[in-house]
Amino acid sequence: MPDAWVEQVADLALQYGVSGFVLASDDPADLDRFGREVAPRAREPVVSERTG
Repeated sequence: MPDAWVEQVADLALQYGVSGFVLASDDPADLDRFGREVAPRAREPVVSERTG
């Protein structure tokens, strides 16, 4: 699941300029995973493309 989230978040950021995301979940594991895994991994290609 995190791999799909990374791809989706990076795609939204690059294609549409989205810079803030709201995770609609009450599950602490989802929130932790998004903050520790998804956001940092999605940030890498976005920064690379934007500063490229």
